[in-house]
Amino acid sequence: ECPDALVNTTGLLGQDVIEVAGARVETENSHGTGCSLSSALATVQVRTGNWEASLREVKPWLLQALATSDVLGVGHGKGPVHHFHHLHTGLQRGEFANVLWQEALPELEAIY
Repeated sequence: ECPDALVNTTGLLGQDVIEVAGARVETENSHGTGCSLSSALATVQVRTGNWEASLREVKPWLLQALATSDVLGVGHGKGPVHHFHHLHTGLQRGEFANVLWQEALPELEAIY
């Protein structure tokens, strides 16, 4: 198991701790997990106005980002989570990064 928790420090939640259960994902590709969760949580919270509802919405997204991270096949060592898993691109392992590089080439050349 790998629960996440909202800890009440301001009295806004009505409870001291709200725990959201979740499964632990066995993967070597966990780079960016904390940053991804906090960014997604802050983004969704703007829409919902509710921290608990936001965490319950983004946690399944992050679990899938971890579970599908092997598809990326980028870099060496601990790879990143797959932020775009929900797009169902149909690309094979390692192809996703190549497509992104190819599509970014005009902008990269302009920068360089």
